Amino acid sequence: MKRVGVLLLAANVIGAGSYLFLASPGWRDPADDLPITGEPFVWAASLPVLALFVAVDVGWGILIAWRKLSAWPLLGVTAVVWAIAIATDFAHH
Repeated sequence: MKRVGVLLLAANVIGAGSYLFLASPGWRDPADDLPITGEPFVWAASLPVLALFVAVDVGWGILIAWRKLSAWPLLGVTAVVWAIAIATDFAHH
């Protein structure tokens, strides 16, 4: 079961990178004077990736609690990875 946790962590790192890759075209350049850049529409394209991994991670957390597994640290690292990805995305809007 430890391998599954490591694989899920790796998948989440790839997912967070994919989320940032999909969201990055909507990041606003501070040098531009354009008041509207269409960023909400571009950001919405990255939401399915975020929603998929939130669902997977909630299921993972439920499985950890239900089976009383010791994979909580891996899930915690996953939460930190996603917090950094989301903070990076919102810092560029």
